[in-house]
Amino acid sequence: MEIWIIKIECAFGWYLDEKSAKICEIQNTYDLNSLCDFILDSFEFDNDHLHEFFVAKQPRSIEKRILENESTMLQDIFPLAKNYALFMHFDFGDDWFFKITRRLKQATFNNTHSYPRITEHIGKNPEQYPMCDEDEE
Repeated sequence: MEIWIIKIECAFGWYLDEKSAKICEIQNTYDLNSLCDFILDSFEFDNDHLHEFFVAKQPRSIEKRILENESTMLQDIFPLAKNYALFMHFDFGDDWFFKITRRLKQATFNNTHSYPRITEHIGKNPEQYPMCDEDEE
């Protein structure tokens, strides 16, 4: 097992108003189903909608390769072709897209840490359901 450094960026969402990303250390044997839970927990989102993983150049690309088997491990996906990234599309109504990229540098396994883990927060978490002012007409 290797420990990889990945960046998880909230790349698009109807309520996204500023940059938000996490730098993480994760096992290369981590599967997509577990990665979904980790991403949603990391951004403090409720896991109350459908999602899909795919590989593409942009989050809203028409040309994409959908990864249907969520037991697929990260080591079976990376490396990707140049200019491609792994994406998770969550909530097909509000359209949250998370971009997952692998850094070339590897982390050193430390048995005092539990993995996956966030090592850096960039920006603040977007609000999954921003409150609407009920007094507005």
